[in-house]
Amino acid sequence: MRALLASAIALAAFTTAASAIDMNFLKNAPISRLSADELKQFRAFIAKTLDESVDGSTADWRAPKTSFSSKVTPQKNAVDGRFKCREARIESESRELQQSGNYWFCKSDKGGWQLRTPSENAKRSAK
Repeated sequence: MRALLASAIALAAFTTAASAIDMNFLKNAPISRLSADELKQFRAFIAKTLDESVDGSTADWRAPKTSFSSKVTPQKNAVDGRFKCREARIESESRELQQSGNYWFCKSDKGGWQLRTPSENAKRSAK
């Protein structure tokens, strides 16, 4: 359940049409404390970290107005078909709420990062 919730939160963070998703399951997740503008900033921070950081380095982000902080640590690169992918550990907290997990992101044809489930080929290339 915890892994499912974590995946759903990351997916919501990277979905451009987030308003079309039933967000009730996020009510007790740290990311639920972010304003719409802060969520955009957080998504941009994650994308920049995936684009620019080396494996194992941790980048920190704090929301400008909300009590929310997060650490993103890219862990490994892989290729999944024609997509460049990265696994990253994300640890977030907002007051009493904490959440962490490993997430798999792949760069889409349009250049943006999307949450994905890695294929077996990608898992092998990441080792």
